[in-house]
Amino acid sequence: MNWFPDDPHDHETSSRLAPAYDGFFTHDSASLPRLRAAGGRPHYLAFGCDPEYLRAAVRATAPLGFVGSRDPVRERVVHALDDLGLAVRGPGWPRGAVYGDAFVRALAGASVGLNIHQQFGPGGDPARYGTGANMRVFELAAVGTPQLSDAKADIARHLTPEREIVLYRSVEELRALARALLADEPARRSLAAAARERALREHTWRHRLEELLTVTLR
Repeated sequence: MNWFPDDPHDHETSSRLAPAYDGFFTHDSASLPRLRAAGGRPHYLAFGCDPEYLRAAVRATAPLGFVGSRDPVRERVVHALDDLGLAVRGPGWPRGAVYGDAFVRALAGASVGLNIHQQFGPGGDPARYGTGANMRVFELAAVGTPQLSDAKADIARHLTPEREIVLYRSVEELRALARALLADEPARRSLAAAARERALREHTWRHRLEELLTVTLR
């Protein structure tokens, strides 16, 4: 079996690999029809988190934080938030990538954690945007940082919008929701606590591997 992490961004590789495996797992439900058409036996399996690693031990030092790789599409979204105190880390950004404990501190070091999936926003490729929740959805939940994410369809399978995560559908809506969250500390605390509880209860890597092992391969 293969648990492939790069759908929907790398259609070519997953379509080529899928037929070679008895079971091919993807976190993007929109990729399932394409993988079946390519001759694969695909299954949906979301990403997860390690709550022992993702334990916040720092206080927020920035209003908004984003941790992720730089690309031209994300860069447009990030620059639209320049006036809201956004701290950005990751490969390609001026402050660089973070790993290990520094990665956890970056996730926990903002009052609101921003999630921008690849290909979201002006200039993004709809065919490579898909529906799958990236790993950051579960990492921010586990670390206890209230999250503002673009509204990937699969997110609602795992976190309840408005109770455990706040979702935006445009850059304009992102700006408005960011301002509202930054002004509402009780809402941030409630989101963070509910999301972390859900992550520990349902979304650890152990949960995912147990789910994987229930799949009957044919």
